[in-house]
Amino acid sequence: MPAGGQARRSRILPVAHPFDLAGLFARHRDELQRFAQRRLGNREAAADLVQDTFVRFTVAMSGGTNGNGAAPAEIDNPRAFLFRITGNLASDALRHDRVVAGVIDPVELSHNHPAALPSPEVEAVDRDLLRRLQVALAELPEAQRRVLALKRVEGLSHAEIARRTGMSPAAIEKNLARGLRRLRELLDGPQL
Repeated sequence: MPAGGQARRSRILPVAHPFDLAGLFARHRDELQRFAQRRLGNREAAADLVQDTFVRFTVAMSGGTNGNGAAPAEIDNPRAFLFRITGNLASDALRHDRVVAGVIDPVELSHNHPAALPSPEVEAVDRDLLRRLQVALAELPEAQRRVLALKRVEGLSHAEIARRTGMSPAAIEKNLARGLRRLRELLDGPQL
């Protein structure tokens, strides 16, 4: 394998990275999807939400924080952290749906159907997306990765990010825009 391939691999999972993302995905995806489906009552929405969970987890492990101000390496139980992210995303989705619909439909929220197992093709595509996202995040400069994590994972406002990082609002906006643009380029471009 060429030296460049080895360098890229080391950026995917640095030596200090405490979690095997692919292993976590394989072990917990189905139970997270069932959990999300019980909360949302919709299998497709639950599958999307679980993908968003792993995106947020990856961002947090690539330089953000876990939402409580603890560094990523301080997460003792990644399964619990994944469930917390999934629960928060499900609550956000339900809140959004209530605002859009203007009413709460308790019957729709109470569906409790087990999620169908994903096909091998879907699993392969999901694993590839996670790998590509991890590579793309590793390619971002630290400032962009940190601002993205604070904004997208923790949901902080620009003012809160400024207080935490000492960056100006303009620098926050610039790092956020450049980071998102670069992630899109890396994920939409040739396969990494």
